[in-house]
Amino acid sequence: MIPVKKALADVRPYPVPERSRRGLVRLDMNENNYGCPRAVLRALRRIRAEDISLYPDYRPFIGRLAAKIGFRPEEIVLTAGADEAIRAVVETVLEAGDEVVFPVPGFPIYPLAVRLRQGNLVTVPYRADFSFPISEVLAAITPRTRVIVVVSPNNPTGSVISETDLERLLRALPEGVVLLDHTYHRFAGIDFSRQIRCHDNLVTLHSFSKIQGLAGLRLGYILAQADAIVAVSRVLPPFSVNSLALIAAEAALEADGEVAAAVTTIVAERERLRAELEKLGVPAGASRANFLLADFGAGCDKVQEMLASKKIAVKNLDREPGLAGKLRITIGRPRENDILLEELARILPFQGLLFDMDGVLVDVSRSYREAIRLTAQSFLNTPVTVAEVERIKARPGTNNDWEATAALLRENGFEVPLTEVIARFQSFYWGRDGDGLIRREEWLLSPQTLRELAGSYRLGVVTGRPRKEAEHVLDRFGVVTLFPVLVAMEDCGNRPKPDPLGIEMALNALGIRRAVYFGDHVDDMAAARAAGVVPIGICLSRSGRRERVRELRSGGARNVIRTWERIQEVINEICAS
Repeated sequence: MIPVKKALADVRPYPVPERSRRGLVRLDMNENNYGCPRAVLRALRRIRAEDISLYPDYRPFIGRLAAKIGFRPEEIVLTAGADEAIRAVVETVLEAGDEVVFPVPGFPIYPLAVRLRQGNLVTVPYRADFSFPISEVLAAITPRTRVIVVVSPNNPTGSVISETDLERLLRALPEGVVLLDHTYHRFAGIDFSRQIRCHDNLVTLHSFSKIQGLAGLRLGYILAQADAIVAVSRVLPPFSVNSLALIAAEAALEADGEVAAAVTTIVAERERLRAELEKLGVPAGASRANFLLADFGAGCDKVQEMLASKKIAVKNLDREPGLAGKLRITIGRPRENDILLEELARILPFQGLLFDMDGVLVDVSRSYREAIRLTAQSFLNTPVTVAEVERIKARPGTNNDWEATAALLRENGFEVPLTEVIARFQSFYWGRDGDGLIRREEWLLSPQTLRELAGSYRLGVVTGRPRKEAEHVLDRFGVVTLFPVLVAMEDCGNRPKPDPLGIEMALNALGIRRAVYFGDHVDDMAAARAAGVVPIGICLSRSGRRERVRELRSGGARNVIRTWERIQEVINEICAS
């Protein structure tokens, strides 16, 4: 065994994937999933033998880079990615025993670089909201402090430092170095690099990996005043940046419009993904980088494993100090983000329970069903049976009882304007002032059970009833406060179930995405599927049960409940499946 220096005794290698990541939805390494600009590929196809056989000449590229970003060539030095830049600055500045103030959580290459130089790492926790702990960092400065590390936007929190706070640090450490890692700065729309004009103790790090999509070619650079660049250059290998990286980076500089468009899309997707995660009940703090830090709590490991089984890679930070329950999610292309959200909606526990009303919460066999029968009978002047009503109601497109009545009349060769059907129907059902058949209705789901469910889920009703009738029945049975959201017939206009609009409105009103919808009709099942929630069929009546259950299952019901006593059992079964 080779002798190993003491500083490395308990150092773990930086974790890298053990298998190829090709073919995965790669949301784990903060790469630019849009890839490099097309001009880069064209430039690499034109390489010549001497581009590979000769050692690289950095001067032409540095000149072009300097002109592009508005700096002088002597203020720039190239590195093999930002990782080499970190080690070079620490190697240049630190003597054994010197202190480096490092806000945590942060990029783990910094502690390793400090340890290798036998420096002392002084960690300062980010605040609870992951904002920069300016007062705490200032308080941590001692006569031994040589470096303050500022990663902005920070990896993995996505938070940034303000220009005012950066100025305070620069003034507080005139004999040291404020090392500003700006790897992700374009995603935040901020760049404090020009402060090197005013401060000889500011060094900024940059990379072509995240923004230009050149992670595989390893190219970074340092910006600082010229004397600092001379000092850092002393510790760098003479040719650590390869010729192909220079060719690719030069092409990327000329394709900045394409790069900027990708950055704009990534930022928009970041905000969309954050909003959608919040709907799923997953807190994701504000980020100014190309990733989000999402809190999955105690189920973090299981979520990562289940995503991995679907070939979706995310970064698990659960075991890092201050990051329990956190997954870092790189912002992918829109379709990649959609795939992630679709899988999370299947994986995570439900947030809400949505209910149809008729035949689900309320027994309408002696009210709405009877109103259909009496209305049809009054127009036909011939007896109409309960079986005929049940048969017409089982058809797709007849979830609305007025439409079902009109369909029954047409089936018997009697065409009546819908307005007349509604007027007569309501005279039977509503009566003069709620004294009609509506008074026969009975509540089906125990209020006590509902109260227990409301302790774990957000509850809502999505019904084809007119709002007045829906509110009447909820108030009559004393459960109105258990349902913070009611979507009724008027809310959906001319888009009743099986259109998913009503369910989508309820989800938005509740601020959730993962839910179950309980309904007793094939149109309910179709609407639930279209809205992306789990359809559960309800078949409480014994009459024609076998056929009803078959229809609900063929309509997409994940399960069919025959008695409300099984509701929690069924929910648990679906969550476990």
